[in-house]
Amino acid sequence: YLEMLCEKGLQERYGNDADQHRERLNYELSTIQNMGFVDYFLIVWDYIHFAKTHGISVGPG
Repeated sequence: YLEMLCEKGLQERYGNDADQHRERLNYELSTIQNMGFVDYFLIVWDYIHFAKTHGISVGPG
């Protein structure tokens, strides 16, 4: 699911230039997976997604 979210975000952010950034995305995702942090990233994404959809401010950190 994390890969799907990242791919969607890559397309939304970079559009036609997404291919230039895909190699880096794959590297980052493999690092996250190898370190066992996929669940953590999805939990944080869920909190941020909830906040944004309910008009709650979200900071950069």
